[in-house]
Amino acid sequence: MTLPAYLCETELFEGNDSTTYSMGDIVGGFDPQATSSSTDKKAFEFLRNGFTGFAVRRQGVSALTGDAVTGQFLDVVPVEIAKAVPGKSGNGADAIYTFSAAVSVTGSPSFNVAAV
Repeated sequence: MTLPAYLCETELFEGNDSTTYSMGDIVGGFDPQATSSSTDKKAFEFLRNGFTGFAVRRQGVSALTGDAVTGQFLDVVPVEIAKAVPGKSGNGADAIYTFSAAVSVTGSPSFNVAAV
């Protein structure tokens, strides 16, 4: 936000206003014929009816290392996630089945919080 200039002033100053947080939609691929416990369908099943809680982001650590452990730092964001909506990435033979779920940030995030 830029504050208005006063008469005879030649400078403009910035001022802080309210901050809005947002996150992109969750998009994933899945096998619609897999069982609900299959790794090819777990994310879709988790979001099938939506989710309200916290999204947790761990930066600077490989996603393949498993769950967060004590001493790692996390970003914690309160969210409401809409129902997962299945779709397809295209019409061709090489198209894959996908799903998307809208994400709304419902409160102030906490950044760089130590896991305990």
